[in-house]
Amino acid sequence: MSNKRKHPATSARTNSDSKIIQSWLTLALQAMNSADWNQAQNLLQKILDISPKHARALQLMGQAQINSGDYIEGLSTLSKAVSVDPGNAQNQYLRSFALERLRRLPEALEAIEQALTKVPDSETFLAHKAVVLQALNREAQALDVLKGLLERYPQNSRYWNNASNLHNILGQPEKARKCLQTAAELDPQNAYIFSNLITNRHYNPQETQASIYEACLEWDKRFPPAPSNTQTDPVPSRVLRLGMISEGFQFHPVGQMIIAALEQLPTYAYEFYAYSMFSGEDAITRRFKKICNYRLVNHITDDALADQIRADQIDILIDMAGHHSGSRMLTLTQKPAPIQIKWVGGLINTSGSEILDYLLSDRYETPEGTDSMYSEKLVRLPGDYICYEPPSYLPEENSLPAKQNGYITFGSFNNGMKVNAELIEQWAGILGAVPNSRLFLKSKSYGAPEFCEHILAQLEDRGIARERIMLEGTSPHQELLKCYHRVDIALDTWPYSGGLTTCEAFIMGVPVVTMPGPTFAGRHSTTHLINAGMPELVTHSWKEYRDRAIELASDVDSLAVIRTHLREVLQKSPVCDAATFAGHLNNALRAIWQRHCESKTPAALNFNENGEVLFQGEPEPVILQHPEPPPEDEARTYRWEFEGKVIAIDHGAQLLNVPVIKQMLEQGTLELIAFDPASNKLKHPLRQAQGVHYYPNILLGSGSPATLYACQDAKLSGTLKAKGDAHFTEKLKNSLTTLAELPINTLELDKVSELPAIDWLILDNLNNSVEVLEHGSEALKDTLLIQADIVFQATHDRQPNLAEVSHWAARHGFRFYCLNQEESRTPVPQNIIGANNYADELVSATALFIPSHERMESLSTNQRRKLAFIADTVFSLEGLGYEVLGRNSDEEAEKYIQYKVRQEVASKQPHVPASGVRQKPRFMPSQAPSPQPTDTGAETTSTSIKRPDLTLPTEAAKYLKKVYSDATCILEYGSGGSTVLASEMENKQVFTVENDLNWAANIIQYLEQAAPPSPAIIHTVNVGKTGPWAYPVNDSSWRDFHKYPLSVWDRDDFTEPDVILIDGRFRVACFVAAVMKIRKPTIVLFDDYGDRPYYHVVERLAKPVKMVGRMAYFELTPGNFPPEELTWMIASFNQVTYANLTRP
Repeated sequence: MSNKRKHPATSARTNSDSKIIQSWLTLALQAMNSADWNQAQNLLQKILDISPKHARALQLMGQAQINSGDYIEGLSTLSKAVSVDPGNAQNQYLRSFALERLRRLPEALEAIEQALTKVPDSETFLAHKAVVLQALNREAQALDVLKGLLERYPQNSRYWNNASNLHNILGQPEKARKCLQTAAELDPQNAYIFSNLITNRHYNPQETQASIYEACLEWDKRFPPAPSNTQTDPVPSRVLRLGMISEGFQFHPVGQMIIAALEQLPTYAYEFYAYSMFSGEDAITRRFKKICNYRLVNHITDDALADQIRADQIDILIDMAGHHSGSRMLTLTQKPAPIQIKWVGGLINTSGSEILDYLLSDRYETPEGTDSMYSEKLVRLPGDYICYEPPSYLPEENSLPAKQNGYITFGSFNNGMKVNAELIEQWAGILGAVPNSRLFLKSKSYGAPEFCEHILAQLEDRGIARERIMLEGTSPHQELLKCYHRVDIALDTWPYSGGLTTCEAFIMGVPVVTMPGPTFAGRHSTTHLINAGMPELVTHSWKEYRDRAIELASDVDSLAVIRTHLREVLQKSPVCDAATFAGHLNNALRAIWQRHCESKTPAALNFNENGEVLFQGEPEPVILQHPEPPPEDEARTYRWEFEGKVIAIDHGAQLLNVPVIKQMLEQGTLELIAFDPASNKLKHPLRQAQGVHYYPNILLGSGSPATLYACQDAKLSGTLKAKGDAHFTEKLKNSLTTLAELPINTLELDKVSELPAIDWLILDNLNNSVEVLEHGSEALKDTLLIQADIVFQATHDRQPNLAEVSHWAARHGFRFYCLNQEESRTPVPQNIIGANNYADELVSATALFIPSHERMESLSTNQRRKLAFIADTVFSLEGLGYEVLGRNSDEEAEKYIQYKVRQEVASKQPHVPASGVRQKPRFMPSQAPSPQPTDTGAETTSTSIKRPDLTLPTEAAKYLKKVYSDATCILEYGSGGSTVLASEMENKQVFTVENDLNWAANIIQYLEQAAPPSPAIIHTVNVGKTGPWAYPVNDSSWRDFHKYPLSVWDRDDFTEPDVILIDGRFRVACFVAAVMKIRKPTIVLFDDYGDRPYYHVVERLAKPVKMVGRMAYFELTPGNFPPEELTWMIASFNQVTYANLTRP
């Protein structure tokens, strides 16, 4: 057997490489010891360039990437390290760390358990396992791990602190207190332990506002503020850099309560910087990323974060963590910004420190007279101190459960840590006073058997049987909201009240009874309820608390009525009014900044009744200075210009309740003549408005006396007699009961003297519309629009039907245009979730008639503009507006429709911030181009479109770029940052399917202004009205849903794609369409596949070749699918295009 020897040159080179690698490894370790992660990565990359499978270099590279916050890259590198050195436990530990930060928790647990099989006694590994178990809501197991560690390391304060948190969650407050006290004794200078000591005091009913305030003042004694002279350019009217620190830039109370308002702040006035302690990403995170310079900072030190904030030259820094999770109080101690403010997120009390200048509040969270208990200066906003945005998947309200159950169910879905013996005493008193009532408690704490027993035993000791108590642990959020279908009345906690929980109960129709606690933390519910217009639910003693709950429970009928109104009440209140809140916030921030520029010390800030800002001690309101908005592009606006006003006759006085009518009257574009036969609007505030001529107890008709049938429900009264059909519900029969028959005079429209030319006629369905028309032929000969209410399921004799009105219209120069405001009825009981989705029976609608084609040609330019204005402003019929203006000129029509597209993008697109609020805070932006007569015109605003961001995670984004670069033709379902990415590549053909027409216009406009090398063809599909993230809000346009996945393939200019990105609506149907339509091997990238198991049904047709983060990579070949799945493909396609509106 021969003994081959290495060539001397090869051997020398190998030895040389080995020495170089060792040198770089030494330098890399030195860089890591100095926390210079970038330098470490540069050195380690040199090693990997020479030796790609160098085990130690891979491990250290992964660790450096994690420590620099790049968890996805770190995870990828460590996976390679594991493949090279599978027996290395440290690799698995580091993988678990990255997976935990990415919230891939089951995988994180699996990885750390693999590490522990190799080194079962590792302190580091066990401590990390406890963290992962707690994140998985397995608190009891996490506590067992920590107990084992404490037996071995009783001097470790961190383990005592973490054990305290777990005891609290498990309902063991006394054990929690002792653990935390031990931690504080072991490490009195640990800021996080001290923060927990302060926070825990707010749950203790024995504490007072004064005692907690004294504890808060200890912060500066333990952690004195560092000297700081941080300054930025003190120009009052310039663009401000607004920084925010939080781990709540996600689906979290912070995210839900600020994002809608921040999106409304003027983009030309602020640059936002988000310093995030949250390393994951969800829909709310993506919205923050669209408006912020988004920086992940959970991997850097407090000092490094302070340096970053200074480097970013932040003018106003807002803390949204406080002493809670994600706290960066030690960063704030260094005063890295000239102004520092506390806002929602760990906002439970004063910080007690001079490091924060202001605290954003309202007059109910911090009533007058409480300023002395705050080290910060209070900013009392006029409404609520937050702005709640309900989730897009908000379930429908249901009818009162007590009606079906026969008993009242009280509920509280607050954190179990907020429940204490004093509160349980009150709940037991309420349950004892309401026979057979139940108590439903739900939160993460109730997933722990020990905690459940703790609660049940206390209630049992107070005479409440266990079978009357329902305890449930955590659920996915949509399921949690549906659990309110089982609750009649919510009971708030004390002394730490609910916040987001109160808003969620309220919006699900459940009234919340609260009693304010002594601190800010105890008054969240108080401010939300009062600002929502329900101050009677706020009590001021335990007796009043119990009495209010018992009073609500004693009147089930009233409770049922309350339930039907609460959602609307909340949504129309200041609690959910993002535009108004943003106006207040904008004014407050500008005033605070101006005061700083004047070198004045911070002072308390209030708003007067006119929405003006007043600082305490100042005699006059602040005259606010704002940055100038971008100049208006005259060529991109549209002005409504017509002579005179629109003259409308409203038979039935319906228009008085239409919001846009008030706007038209205020703008001086409408003269309204309202006839109110039943006198239902006698107290309506608009009846005396400028431009309104209101005539009660008068009717249009034949000129002969008539009879008014007054019904039990006055809104159903009219000159048509109510029917009494047997199939009517009892409620409807009662409403239609005739109470009196009253004489009433009628007027012939043709004989009304001095009547101006009628532009718009409105006819209700409770009076004889045909008679009005027959006796008004002459008066209506030049009318532009007839709006007639049509009934398909009659409730009164001789109600107008479509055939009769259409017949008159055809004989008098009108043509039917469309039905509007359709009302349908469902036979499905309302206690069934989604009952209104089955509303198939058309009950009524509004029929619109416009001039016939012949008459349209003869209209004057001014008349056409009036008709287009009514169509657009009142009915949002942009197509009609375009058609009518087109008869004036193609240029006018084109200018109008392009403006409408841009305006819709600016006003409705959920992920595009509003253009600004410079008016008084109560200003509400109009929903249409502001119309004016010719002499004044109307001003409109348009701005350049910001480049849409690519919102994919880093790993998926990199892979998408690679796949796109190798393709010639690209098809996307869903447009956005990926569309721009493809368009910016050379020699590509790009097709994008988009159902949000506003967003599509935004993309088109951006591509027009950017002029990339390969501009995408945006293929729009109208699937009806859409909500956030372009979900169809209902199934009214179901007949068009199939066009989304299919119609692009039938374009004349369509080219077979090399790659298809599925990232829009109806994703399963899009995949099925691809399988059926492709004619060559095609790559399919399916986004969100890893996060949403319901997409995995497509694996009946093809399996993903690999996963790239959350994105699945498929390779499809034409006709290569199991024949037996053809039937399923058709059925599945129908299901996901016509039925499933709840999933993207």
